Amino acid sequence: MPGAVAAGARIVCGGEAVKVSGLEDGFYLSPCVLSDIRKDMAVYREEIFGAVLLVIPFDTDDEAIDMANDTTMGLAAGLFTKDLAKAYRVVDRLHAGNVYVNTFNDVSPFVPFGGYDDSGFGRENGIAAIEHYTQIKSVFVSTAAKLPNPF
Repeated sequence: MPGAVAAGARIVCGGEAVKVSGLEDGFYLSPCVLSDIRKDMAVYREEIFGAVLLVIPFDTDDEAIDMANDTTMGLAAGLFTKDLAKAYRVVDRLHAGNVYVNTFNDVSPFVPFGGYDDSGFGRENGIAAIEHYTQIKSVFVSTAAKLPNPF
C-alpha cells in the first residue's frame, strides 16, 4: 500500500500490517479500500492478489466497462446490482475469465477457473482443465489380413 499512497491513492480503511502467529516473516495486510485512483497508477494497472478494493467513480455503464477492460489482466471482475438484466449485458462485455454478480470469489471444482489475456495460465477445475493438460491423438488400426486400399 505504501506505493499506492506515494502515487496519490488514499487509504479509506484497512491496509495495516497484520502479524500472524507462526508466520511472522509473511507480508499480511488487513482488507483495504483505496480511493483517489488514477489510470497511471500501478495499483490500477496490475493484479493485486489480496483483499484490496479500488473505489473509482463512473457515470455510465459504458465508462465502467471501458475501465474494467482497460488492462492486460483479466482474471476476475465483479459487479453489484439489483438489475439482473443489466448485469447480464455488462457481464457479456467484460474481458475476464470469472465474473461475479452480487458476490465475489465463489468457486466450484466443476466450473473452469482462469483469466483472459496476461492473467493466469489455462483453466483450472472442470473438464476444461482436463482438456488443457490432455493431448488428443487419433489412432487408426486395421486388423485385416490384407491392407485395404485407401483410394
